[in-house]
Amino acid sequence: MPTLWFRIVILIAGCVLHGAVGCGSGNGFEAVRTSGTQTYCYRLFTDTLVWEEARDTCNTIYSHLVAIETAEEDDNVAQWLQSKAFTSDVWTAGNPDDAGDWKWNNTGEYFFNGTTLLSIRYTNWAPLEPDNSGDRMQLLGASNFLWDDTPGTDTKAYICERPFLGGTGGPPGTGGPPGTGGPQGQPGSDGSPGIPGEPGLPGPPGNSTGGGGPGFPGLVGPQGPRGLAGPQGPPGRRGEDGRKGMDGAPGTPGRNGLPGLRGRPGYPGPPGRIIPFFGSPGLSANRVFPNPFAQSPGRSQAMVGDPDANDDSITKAQITGKWRIMEILMVILFGIVVTIATIKTIAMCRMKSRIQKLEKQVDLKKDENISMY
Repeated sequence: MPTLWFRIVILIAGCVLHGAVGCGSGNGFEAVRTSGTQTYCYRLFTDTLVWEEARDTCNTIYSHLVAIETAEEDDNVAQWLQSKAFTSDVWTAGNPDDAGDWKWNNTGEYFFNGTTLLSIRYTNWAPLEPDNSGDRMQLLGASNFLWDDTPGTDTKAYICERPFLGGTGGPPGTGGPPGTGGPQGQPGSDGSPGIPGEPGLPGPPGNSTGGGGPGFPGLVGPQGPRGLAGPQGPPGRRGEDGRKGMDGAPGTPGRNGLPGLRGRPGYPGPPGRIIPFFGSPGLSANRVFPNPFAQSPGRSQAMVGDPDANDDSITKAQITGKWRIMEILMVILFGIVVTIATIKTIAMCRMKSRIQKLEKQVDLKKDENISMY
């Protein structure tokens, strides 16, 4: 690839050989005034080529793809294209290096750091550009010619640029000495590589002879070395704690629970036993017990004695015996009652224990049914 010096020498030689004054004549270049007193020559090619073909075409006519270095030049180029009612995209000399930093192909001058996304010199990217969608730079005709990255294999129109040559007299003067190299770049503030140094200043104008116009400006000096990496920046401060979130909305009421299962009927109790009680018949106050000692036929009155007295004594003896029988019966009855009460208590205890077991089974069944729902 030709060096920068070789391209500049070829460009100057071509202009001299063509006898170009200003932008020359009959070559399609037009003078566009930029940067106050600086004037450049541009030529628009509407036939579309890939980027490398467009670059080579410009080189064959002693020019290069347009490189926009100031805001005034950017505005004047856009107005120049709009004056031609041209709204298509056009190639420029911008392309990135292997690290993604953008530079002008004709001078090697960097203008945008692709790592930090910071501009080194003037830029006019479209919003959210560059987005790493391509490796060459174009001017977007539909967006007032803002800058955009796009693949170099696309075909676009292109603009060739050459310097405006002043003077109408004798041959151009000799170029001034090369400018001095730019200062070393400043170290990065966060440990990243420093920004490349500024390019050298142009040399003084050359001396003109024979009353000619001013000579060509001196060649741009070599670019200064890349700045050393800056020290690692201090760690950032801890962010403030976030504010407490608002209380959540109250939850919706829960659904009513399902009705419990109906319990099983209890087991029937044991049938009661009927214990018959036969009370002894009461003694009639008027009842007269037969007197075994009553006078039978053939007995003497002397043996018998007083019938009234004998009747009274027999009656009391019989009553006393019956009372003893009743006492015995009462004792037996009391024992039976105590036995029944004991049996009933035991049965009630067993019944209660069984009911408690059934209640536990019913509760477990309810829990199982609830878990199923």
